[in-house]
Amino acid sequence: MRKILNNIDKLIKFAKNVSTIDEKLIETWHIVRFKKKLKKIKSKLEYLYKTSVTWTVEDFETQASDLEGFYNKENIYDRSKFRYTLELMIIEHDANIGISWDTIVMYLNAYCKHE
Repeated sequence: MRKILNNIDKLIKFAKNVSTIDEKLIETWHIVRFKKKLKKIKSKLEYLYKTSVTWTVEDFETQASDLEGFYNKENIYDRSKFRYTLELMIIEHDANIGISWDTIVMYLNAYCKHE
């Protein structure tokens, strides 16, 4: 990812040099459009490179409340176990598959249900 971002920087610099050297020979608007597109691509890639998904206890609370509403029952889950279960889910997750809302439901039902 870092190599791609560096190459985009090089292309932006190249386009800038071309526009100053050969300004009369090449239509400037092509270069300007090209630089704008490269900058947009770079911005999106940098965002993706720096962004991560995080799961919190609040996500467990939200999912538990939704499920309790769906089943029209209160207090199905022991909320004191949410922190431990979140940590367990993160430790045990398969990085090839990731974590989804279904994963949270699975852990809620396996570790947080009142007996």
